[in-house]
Amino acid sequence: MFLHKLFDIVNLKISPTVESVLSWVEKDTEISDHWSNVEQLIQKIKCFLKKNKRDKFIDDNEILVNLYNTLLNIYGDNKVINKEAIQNIFFKKNIDKIVNENEINIVILQCLELKHNFVFSDKSICLKYKSYIDKALIRASWTGTEEEKNYAQIISILLFLGLRFEFLDKKYVSSTMIIVLKTLPINDWFRPFGLIYGTSFMLRALLILYDSDYRYLFIDYLYVLCESLLRRVEIKKEQILPFDVKKGSSLSGLLEHLRYIVAILEISVVYNDVRFLNAAMKANDRVYPLVKQLCITNKGIDKNIKNILIAHYYIQSIKIQEERFSLICQL
Repeated sequence: MFLHKLFDIVNLKISPTVESVLSWVEKDTEISDHWSNVEQLIQKIKCFLKKNKRDKFIDDNEILVNLYNTLLNIYGDNKVINKEAIQNIFFKKNIDKIVNENEINIVILQCLELKHNFVFSDKSICLKYKSYIDKALIRASWTGTEEEKNYAQIISILLFLGLRFEFLDKKYVSSTMIIVLKTLPINDWFRPFGLIYGTSFMLRALLILYDSDYRYLFIDYLYVLCESLLRRVEIKKEQILPFDVKKGSSLSGLLEHLRYIVAILEISVVYNDVRFLNAAMKANDRVYPLVKQLCITNKGIDKNIKNILIAHYYIQSIKIQEERFSLICQL
């Protein structure tokens, strides 16, 4: 998969843009600040896990137990992943609860999708999810009603996870993606009142498909989209990209913004283009003060889920950007 090409920069061409990346430093934020923040967030998550280990509320709730175990696998001392327990998440009888972002299940999946070494060996869930996606397609539209947008988001999340965990084949995902993209012309990605929440999953799915036999179906669309995103991030220099989230949902906006930063880093890998690395580094610097204020309490998983997920995306984005940056410095 394309994420495995993170360290493959043999074909990267040195240009004035590379020099600008190497010499660029945000006035108020150093990389040491980011690493300090990363360490603090990891310690907060570890402290949270320790304090909630024998929480009755967790013990009585299977979904929360799964989330707790997932975080323990990533940040705890025991790094062994219980694949059987994780795969059971996908076999829940009520599929709507799995794909509804208001439910905890999707948070579990979002945490897992950043673990590069995890792939499902059991493909039996493929037909179940294809059936659900095919039915949802009838009601999905990125530019329709709230309900239609919700279905479009659900489909995009499933397509991305299906590619990431390899339980959906690329031919099926490509044909489905074509249908979904018909409801989202390029010009509608960057609306005056904000980007559509959840489109980061679609972008990241397109980046995976770019490294497949079906790239020709999306190559032009993806190129224009990436260049438009780069201009938006570089010119407006917003602390957080605006998204069409409800009032009082600032955490949702921050979460989607961090998902976009991860996507921009992935774009830099796919295209071997340091302009996107430069943009991601600047975006991380701008979002640093907000993430630094992130509060992770010890009072139960349900009150901390979104904050933990925000911390997780930030930690991963800093690690990826610095791995990429270090390799460029060695050229």
